[in-house]
Amino acid sequence: IPPDQEEEAASAQSFTKPDGWDGHVVIAEAVVLPMGEAVVGGEAVASGVDPAGDVSEAIAVPESAPPPPPGTLQALRHLFDTNVDDRRMVRGLVQDPAQQPLWQPLLSALTVEQYAECVGRTGLEYDRPEVASLLGEQLASGLTSAHVAAALRTTTAYKTQLVRRVARQVVDLAAGRRTIEAELSEWERMLARTDLDAASK
Repeated sequence: IPPDQEEEAASAQSFTKPDGWDGHVVIAEAVVLPMGEAVVGGEAVASGVDPAGDVSEAIAVPESAPPPPPGTLQALRHLFDTNVDDRRMVRGLVQDPAQQPLWQPLLSALTVEQYAECVGRTGLEYDRPEVASLLGEQLASGLTSAHVAAALRTTTAYKTQLVRRVARQVVDLAAGRRTIEAELSEWERMLARTDLDAASK
């Protein structure tokens, strides 16, 4: 809607000229765009052809890449990278009857490096002990001291909690306890000692 004469006059009076500027204030006429020509929405053009069918220089809208197929390591990494609650996500993979058959083959065969990577990809560090335990329960060959030691290298604040959480799951604790303790500070070893002693019996 173009301004009337009173509005133009008020605009001219309210405009403060910069110091040293002796020129006149000129209020340009309003540009009126008919609603028939205004663009207020529409669909993205992905083909390079405008809606009328004429060839144009329209920018094609790239399609996002589809997510990796479930049950693959790439898909698991994608889930860790895109989920807000990684602990709940992992719990769903191992406990949901609809998800478990898809993921069990992968989760049961995670290597030491892959297991540690998954623990390290868990966004919140205080969730890593539970994720380490959940994933450790899925390993067909059992959770080893090497798995735990590698997982400890991915976290800094919750090492003792991680050891205490998985101590009873470690299948070679008697032989591999020192491998785990090597990743702990003296204070952390003291805090974890009771759980490691109980799990070693």
